[in-house]
Amino acid sequence: DLRSAANYVAKFHELVDTYEQHLPSDRFTVVDYETLVRDTETETRRLLDFCDLEFEDATLNFHKNTAHVSTASVSQVRQPIYSTSIDRWKDYRPAIDPALNILKAAGLFSEHVVWKIAPEEPTKAPVIIRAVFWSVKPIPAAAKP
Repeated sequence: DLRSAANYVAKFHELVDTYEQHLPSDRFTVVDYETLVRDTETETRRLLDFCDLEFEDATLNFHKNTAHVSTASVSQVRQPIYSTSIDRWKDYRPAIDPALNILKAAGLFSEHVVWKIAPEEPTKAPVIIRAVFWSVKPIPAAAKP
């Protein structure tokens, strides 16, 4: 049910907070979906830098890659990043309000947050404060106990 999912998301973000507090910043980073959609190249470059990978134009043109994809997201990887999913959750109110209340109580959702996408673009919109996270880098063999 939605309440269980919202509680799971809240616990997940507690875990992310723990990672952010205790892992070195070169081992863990957070990715915000809306930032990725609005400024794809900058965020992609940041993530590649985090992973010690070089930027290639193909990174932004992933949808043009003809390699076989055998996942449920095959239709998504064949199109550019799109913003039509942003705010789509609003179409499901009031049915999702019980879950939103759990996220509000956990400090993960606000209907009155002024969120700056960029310094020159303040917006007032309901947002999930943190949407997704990037994975932890492997610890080099020399650093393992």
